[in-house]
Amino acid sequence: MSQTSATAMTRRPNEEPLTISVDLVFQTLADRAPGRERKWAHTLARALAQAETTLSQHVAALEEPEGEFAKLETGSAARQAADICQSQRTILREWDNLRIDAELAAAVFTDRANTTRRMSGIADQANWSAIPDFGVLRGRAEGLLVRLRDSCAAEIRLVLDGANTDFGVGD
Repeated sequence: MSQTSATAMTRRPNEEPLTISVDLVFQTLADRAPGRERKWAHTLARALAQAETTLSQHVAALEEPEGEFAKLETGSAARQAADICQSQRTILREWDNLRIDAELAAAVFTDRANTTRRMSGIADQANWSAIPDFGVLRGRAEGLLVRLRDSCAAEIRLVLDGANTDFGVGD
């Protein structure tokens, strides 16, 4: 994978920053790691950090008074909106944990003294005798991406249902 960050990527028309950063995670997962485990884990951690930032901004935008879910104040639509936001906040927490684990995996392949200065607390958590299971990291990331995709699909359905109700479509 190239060193291109999500913010430096060319943005296609009408594409949200969340889509761009999730694509960066997908690209990282598609890369082969053998022989470059430290670099792959470090790249995964950076991609997850970018995705965390954009997902956090996305959830905050949904919950704003003028956000997509603002008009869903009562009833089942409001409960669905709250469930979607809660689901995405849970994914955020799990991404943060996965990012830390990816940083730890990268740290195992780095000079301990140098890493301790650079990563402070992260390096102290590393188990220096264990080799990380990159398949587990990959699997966890893929699972979180599937959950995010499903949550975003539910979000889109809810917003479209709200728009259809507002405009009387389907009456």
